[in-house]
Amino acid sequence: MELRFSWLEQAGQRVPVCRASNAIGYSPLSCLLTDDGNVPYLQTLPSFDQCLNRITSLKNRQIETYYWGREHWAAELYPTEVRVVCQIDDTCFETVEIDAFEKILLAWQNFIQSAHPTELHEY
Repeated sequence: MELRFSWLEQAGQRVPVCRASNAIGYSPLSCLLTDDGNVPYLQTLPSFDQCLNRITSLKNRQIETYYWGREHWAAELYPTEVRVVCQIDDTCFETVEIDAFEKILLAWQNFIQSAHPTELHEY
């Protein structure tokens, strides 16, 4: 899957956008990344750090599962895979390998800390 990270001018501020390469332009994963809970996107960084730390714990078998909930989207993390699900409609979900999920979280986190207008990442 390809994800395109870009910036959008909205109400005089830049906000990060994530679009998927599929026909509809989004995926549960892209929605999870952009689910900011109506707080400035830089304030979401500690939540990403926490999730990345839990991924390490999962891979080291220190914990069995981890639930990372945002406002409308959530990730159910297991040692080998992640189920990204809409908290309003649990029939809307996708499954991603844990290594790919970790790589995407790191790329998104790096992107929103950067000043680059557009980056393309393939997964």
